[in-house]
Formats: sequence, structure tokens, C-alpha cells
Amino acid sequence: MRHDPHSASAWVKLTSAIAASGGTQTVYMAFLGTSVDFDGNFWGEAPTIPGVYGQNDNGANVFTFYDNFAGTSLSVKWTVVKSSGGSVTVNNGATFTTGSAIDYAFVDSAPQTYPQVAESYMVSRTGFTALALGITTSNSVNGGIYPYNGYVVVLFKFSGVDYLALGSETSAGSSTVSFQAEPNFNAGIWQISWSSTSVQSATDGSVSLSGTSGSPAIANYGIYVGQSNNNPGSDVVDWGRMRAYPPSNVMPSTSFGSVGSGVPSVTDTRGDTFTLGVSTSVTAASTTYYSYIWYATAGSSGADTITASFSFSVTGSVSIYEINGATTTSPSTSTGSSSAGSTAVSVTSFTPAANSFVIGNAETSSSASTFTVGSGYTSVLTGAGGCDPTNAARGCSEYQTGVGSATTVPFTLGASASWVESAISFTPSAVYYSYIWYATAVSSGADTITASFSGTVTGSVSIYEISVNANPSIASSTGSSSAGSTTPSVASFTPVPTSIVIGNLETNTPSSTFTAGSGYVSVITGAGGCDPTNAAQGCSEYETGVSTSTTAPFTLGTSTPWVESAIAIGPNTYYSYIWYATAGSSGADA
Repeated sequence: MRHDPHSASAWVKLTSAIAASGGTQTVYMAFLGTSVDFDGNFWGEAPTIPGVYGQNDNGANVFTFYDNFAGTSLSVKWTVVKSSGGSVTVNNGATFTTGSAIDYAFVDSAPQTYPQVAESYMVSRTGFTALALGITTSNSVNGGIYPYNGYVVVLFKFSGVDYLALGSETSAGSSTVSFQAEPNFNAGIWQISWSSTSVQSATDGSVSLSGTSGSPAIANYGIYVGQSNNNPGSDVVDWGRMRAYPPSNVMPSTSFGSVGSGVPSVTDTRGDTFTLGVSTSVTAASTTYYSYIWYATAGSSGADTITASFSFSVTGSVSIYEINGATTTSPSTSTGSSSAGSTAVSVTSFTPAANSFVIGNAETSSSASTFTVGSGYTSVLTGAGGCDPTNAARGCSEYQTGVGSATTVPFTLGASASWVESAISFTPSAVYYSYIWYATAVSSGADTITASFSGTVTGSVSIYEISVNANPSIASSTGSSSAGSTTPSVASFTPVPTSIVIGNLETNTPSSTFTAGSGYVSVITGAGGCDPTNAAQGCSEYETGVSTSTTAPFTLGTSTPWVESAIAIGPNTYYSYIWYATAGSSGADA
């Protein structure tokens, strides 16, 4: 986007072409507060407008080819074509410099699929240099001197007069197709295009030129910009781009429809941050219908009030789910809509991860809509005030647990209506386990111990051989952190005197490094083990002679979710007692 205090021009990258002969396409524009900056992704502005050059420039997301010469190094998108006395320097813009009248300096891009319109923002010109913008299929120059197999628009001095010329360039040399006196350099957007044989045009924003040259006949071409040989000096360019050529070189007309609502906001009384997981809209009979699904991870427990705020009065439905045991990391989403209307509501088929929780939200054009949920799905609310086959509502939400195959999250409406639906799936939280098994050896000799799992697992296995008496005293404890920390430990417990204590810790990443607790020893260190410099998914530690309370602690190199179990194996205790007393009297005693 480029704007002044009174107007703004915005380029929009369409997701599909506008059909010929009266075709239309609706583009939705968001109006944000004056304090809200461009995101540099979906919306952007020219590189020179903000305080930091190119900070909000999203041209690369909009145009077929785009570069704003940001920074101090030339992008790999360009190839330099220059003489020994020519140079190209980059410093938030490109400067083309020639040292004599025979020098030249250009940068050109790889060919793009034609037809394209090549444009560049020319900032300044020193003296009477030959500032040029062109299209070419080659990185070589002719005697002109311009990259050949293409066309060029150039401002050059001849017999003391500046001319803007449209030229054709072949390997044999240059030919002027059209020209006009141009007394002043025009800073701004220059343009050149070749749509087909014998059709070319160019402008510097002030003078427009066109031609019907049949030579050269080119196909896919790239953009080039720079300075040809004429007079020494320097020229500055802000950016170069190539954009789609409009059909028959006729730009589509535009008109504004009604101003609709902005994206709602969702907040709660516990200060959680809500994320817009998926949204979509459909316009029918000049009215736009929306479906939004927001989600947040609860930062604390307790009563909560959730508020959905809209910029003006709306009619629709709001559903709230409280889900336990799911993760909000990278949820899968899908959308669907029908402006013409139907009774079959669904999103584009998508496949959630195994055992996912799937939510669908449908909104319709009628408050008299009745809903039958899809097979396996449950309505968020049935009966009076809900949505089901006998209770009407503007919209409805449905859910299903344990989904792991393709789904369209379908509804069936009682009567045809325009509709829009969005759907989202949340995967179950990963579960990590820590097990400690023990057995009393019934014989001596070589032994193979096998740990069998019902599915594929990642983790660690440690084996200890301990010499104790049969039927030892056992104590145990556990600990875990789903949020993650660097200080794993179990709840404090007290073994019998002189016990051996073993702690087994598992984390959610094989990149974890471990420091055993004070007095404890890692089961194995070095390559293949677990210590402060050798990473593993899990680790085991032990300490002998423990007689006081312990938490079997570890320290992780970086914070991560973890689970730990600990066991204390103590020796059996045998007793021998001798009691005595002084007889106070004689006689039989029991």
C-alpha cells in the first residue's frame, strides 16, 4: 500500500482469476484503529513509509516478483550486469553509478511467466545519466548498451535534450520504437510491459509511450533496472517488481459495498489470551455471515466469565466448551460455505490427528434453521434455547471426541438457507510415563531383561542389579510437570535407614540434558548416557545409604515437561532382645 493524507492505493493478490466478460470477485477489507500497524504479511505498505525501511513491506507476498533492496547486500533474486567502471551498491535502496560515458550498470531478475507488467520506483537521477527500466530474457548486453532480447524505457540526453524512449533490444543492437521529449526527471513508479508480439507500452508516470514492434518476439521475461551508457553519474531506485498483466490490459473496475463488522474479540475474567483458530465468511443478498472459533489455554483454575465483543449489533450463536487433556499446539482446521443455500452443511474434508476433539460451528441466514448433527457428533445444546431438529436457532455447534479419520463435520438443515461453517480439531495432550519395576532373582547366572510395550515408544530404560536380602522394605514417590520446568523431583519421602534410592525421569524431548541431585549418581554418563553434556529423552539416578527424607531431584538444561518416579529399597531388619528383672518374691511365676 502507498498512501498520502487524502488517498491510498492498495494492490491485492487474488486467490483466483476474475472471469472474463463481466466476472466479479469480492474482496474484504479490514479497517483497523489508527494505532494498529500493518502486519507486513497480509497487509503492508511501501518500504519508505515507516521509520524503519521496509518494516511493514509485504510486496513479496503480493507480487509475482518483488525486491525493495533492503539492507546493504544485493538479494540473490538479482544478477549484476555491468562494465568495469559501473557499480551497484545497496543501502535500503539501490544506487547505480557509472564512472564514464561508456560505462553501464544493471541488475536483472530471472524470467517470469508472461505476460507481466514490470515496474520500479525511481528515486533520483544525477545529471544526464541514462536511467532505464526494461524486460529481458538475457544477462548479456548489446552495443546499445542494454540487456537484449527485450524492451526498455530509458531517459537519456541527445543533442542537449532529455528524451523518454521506448526501445527494442536484440543482440544486433537497439531500435527506438517510440520517444518523446521529457524535460524533467519524474520520480515515482516507472512501468513497461510486453503482452504479445507487436504490443508494448511504457511510462515514467508523466509521459506514456506505446509501440508495435514485432522484434524481438519474446516469451517469459525478467525485469531489469539500472543505468546505460550516456553520461556518468548515479541513480537511485527503491524497488523493482513484476505483477500480473490484466486481461486485454484492462484493469478491473472496483466499487465499495457495505461496511461490515470487524473481527470480534474474546476475553475472560482470568486474563487468558485467546487465539482466533479459524474463521470464514459468506455473503448472500448483500449480507455477510461469519463463523469464528477462538480458543485459549487456561492459566489458572476457578470461576470464569468469557465475553465475546462485537463492533456493532449482531445476530447469531455463541458456544463455549471446556476441554481437558487436549493441546492447543497446531490445531487442524477447515471451512465451508454456501451463498446460494442448501440443507447440507459441511466443511472441506480434513483429517485430524488420532483421538482428536473436533468442534464445528455453523451459522445460517435464518433464525428459523433447525439442525441435525452429523453422525457421531453431539449438539452443544439441545432443547429450548439449543439447536436440534425441533428447536430453531440462527447457528449451532457440534462436537465429537476420539476422531482420527477424515471428517467434514456435517449438519443437516431442516430447510435450505445460506450458511457458513468453520471447524477445528485439538489433539490429545501427549502422555509421558515413568515406570520402575523390581524382582527378586530366584537363581544366579546370565540374564536378559526385556521391557515390552504395546506400541512404539521413545524413552530410556535403565537396569540395576542390587544385592539385598529377600523381601526388602520398599518406599516410593512420584512427581510431574505438564507445564515444564528445569527442576524435576518427586514428593519428599523417607526411606528406611541405609536404603538405596533410584529415581527415573522422562521428558518430552531427546534433547534434554541432566544433572543428578546432590549425592546421586547418573546410571550412565558420557556418550549414550545422560549428564549435563550428553542429551537423552530420560535419565535414571541412584544413591546408596539414604536414611533421611529425599526428593530424588534432577536439574534439566532447559525447561520441558517431565515425569519422575522414585523407589527406595531398604534392607530387612532383624532383632535380638534380652530382657532381665530382679525377683521381688519367691514361688512359681508365669
